[in-house]
Amino acid sequence: MSKSIFNYKKRLTRLREKMQDAQVDALLFGGADRFDPNAFYYSGDSAFPSILLVTQDNAVIFSTLQQDELPVSFEFYEFKNWKKKANELIEKSKPTKIGLDQRSDTLGFYAFEKTTYEKINFTKYFLELREIKEPQEVELIKTAQNITKNAVAETLEQNLQGLTESQIAGKIETKAREQNASLDSFTPLVQSGEKTSVFHGATDNTKVDFSKPLLIDVGAKYEQYCADYTTVFYEGSNKEIKDAMEAVCESQKQAQRIAEKENNGKLAGQAAINVLAECGFSKYTHADVGLSLGHGVGLEVHDGHRRINEIEKLKSGMCFTVEPGLYFPHKFGVRYEDIAFI
Repeated sequence: MSKSIFNYKKRLTRLREKMQDAQVDALLFGGADRFDPNAFYYSGDSAFPSILLVTQDNAVIFSTLQQDELPVSFEFYEFKNWKKKANELIEKSKPTKIGLDQRSDTLGFYAFEKTTYEKINFTKYFLELREIKEPQEVELIKTAQNITKNAVAETLEQNLQGLTESQIAGKIETKAREQNASLDSFTPLVQSGEKTSVFHGATDNTKVDFSKPLLIDVGAKYEQYCADYTTVFYEGSNKEIKDAMEAVCESQKQAQRIAEKENNGKLAGQAAINVLAECGFSKYTHADVGLSLGHGVGLEVHDGHRRINEIEKLKSGMCFTVEPGLYFPHKFGVRYEDIAFI
């Protein structure tokens, strides 16, 4: 899909309304050294550096692209000497308050400077504005998720005997690339044996023993939109492991059904715990190790400012992971994860 499928003018209107609510005269945000989701969301500029300066009357972009390569009609400046020009424009508009994104590397250019204006943390508002996805965004996330599932399934069909965790992660990456996506929504997690008991452990050169659980947690990125998918592969016969896998799988299905059909995140969170308890697993759950049921997904793999089980009324257009798990210290762990599309 093309970047031009999005209505950037409408997005800017919503952004300016939020600026009024926060009593902010201008916003300065973007990425100097990395892709910035907010810069992309409001301008379509996926390259970096890309810096945006937005007021109620104007929108300026400093970019390495050419003006005719951008899908929006911003006032355009080359990135070279961007800070000098941005300061000139800010001085001209004489703002009293400027909003900054504390998660943006642009913040570093202004965080410690003495200024005539007050610097406001606008991060929460940026995240709120991206929480409900447009239909085109939902389709991109669904595509990314399907690519991820296909890449994992096709990899597990291969002969993986004798391979390391890193080598298996590489094979999944290849399968994603064959579908015109990357596998970099986050660093791929391929964990085996006891390492699965650590919910986000490191993938390394450990040789995989398929008589023990293999946990795969990966996410493709397609047209800048992220996926997040986890499954467990096991060829052994240990009853405790099999029972745990069955319990978590059922917990995931029940919680996702409630999230999608009843639009209740808090209820989904409680249902996930209840199913695990009914299956005999009242301890060592995801909640016991400090994990929520799931998080938002979008231009970032952890998108938004809330977790699914914090929201009683889920709204159409929200996209959240549902990922219950069991983690037995120094033994094994199980997690199944998919995305609920509300």
